[in-house]
Amino acid sequence: MRTFNLAVPSQLTAALLPDLLLIGGAMALLLWAVWRRESAAHQRSVGVLSIGLCVATLIAVVLMMFDRNAATDGPIAVDNFRWMADIIILLGTIGAIALGIDDNDRSGTTTAETHVLLLLASSGMMLMVAARDLMIVFLGI
Repeated sequence: MRTFNLAVPSQLTAALLPDLLLIGGAMALLLWAVWRRESAAHQRSVGVLSIGLCVATLIAVVLMMFDRNAATDGPIAVDNFRWMADIIILLGTIGAIALGIDDNDRSGTTTAETHVLLLLASSGMMLMVAARDLMIVFLGI
């Protein structure tokens, strides 16, 4: 069991690692998605990479949950409620992206940014679940 002191920036960053992984990966994926020519194959590849990023974040969340981390008073919660809510959010995101890939294939839509926008919306949801402070809730929104 590890207790995070959230007043220390490095420990706050470690407590936010799954969120930062999702946000950083989504921003990199967004840059890749918009700088390529729109096509059905590109839309599908961005969707598959988005699902892969969700799975990587899900693994990070599960590792944090099973490590039984705790935190002192601070702006974010480090408890099992947060981790379970993050798991539910990420599983819902994986399902929504998978349905979006299929729907875009059926309708002929070639825009790939929608998958990345789902990732960014999910990161906001994860941040709101972790919030212990109204300022963090505002940042999540």
